[in-house]
Amino acid sequence: MSFAVKDVVCKCCGHKFQARWLKGFFSAGADLDSNPHQPEIYEKAVLCPHCGYATSRINAEVDSAVRDAVSSSEYQNILTNEIIPEPVRRLVLDAKLMCVRCDDRSAGYQYLTASWYAREHECEYRWLLEKAEECFAAYLESNADVDAALVLIDVLRQLGKFSDVRETANSLSEFASDSALKKVLLYEQSLADAGDVQPHSRNEVPV
Repeated sequence: MSFAVKDVVCKCCGHKFQARWLKGFFSAGADLDSNPHQPEIYEKAVLCPHCGYATSRINAEVDSAVRDAVSSSEYQNILTNEIIPEPVRRLVLDAKLMCVRCDDRSAGYQYLTASWYAREHECEYRWLLEKAEECFAAYLESNADVDAALVLIDVLRQLGKFSDVRETANSLSEFASDSALKKVLLYEQSLADAGDVQPHSRNEVPV
């Protein structure tokens, strides 16, 4: 894991604060939904203690649309909701602002990451998976991205949307020339046929 800790100026409110965020990491294995099972992954977003601006891109510029979103009652209600675990709040708020920036792919991954934390800590996580599904689906409407499509398939399966798993996997398999990809798609379909909604490791895919 690689972290950075330094004083930064919040791009949203202009106040200085000390930020610690995850720069990168290496994982030898992961689940089908890309969960690396590294707790440091939940540090992907930092939170300004002054205005509540959440971001995983500390140097990204902030426009009026993002500022308006941060000051909105919907955003502030999540920020102050202590029922939601703090790491989940940070990730969800970052995801919401990613949506404002029209970056549905990044938003999907942040919602998904939040769902991993919630599941591990026995909190309600289905709503986070549903938000991840929504974002990945929106992104894939106009983008050809195999990795994101595979994650969406696994999210659909974990949500118990087995017919959607089969439909999406079949659509993707038409363009799959890679044997490893085909094996993943077949495995996802077999899990869906068995009614399996549990997370599974990539290492479980039959060779």
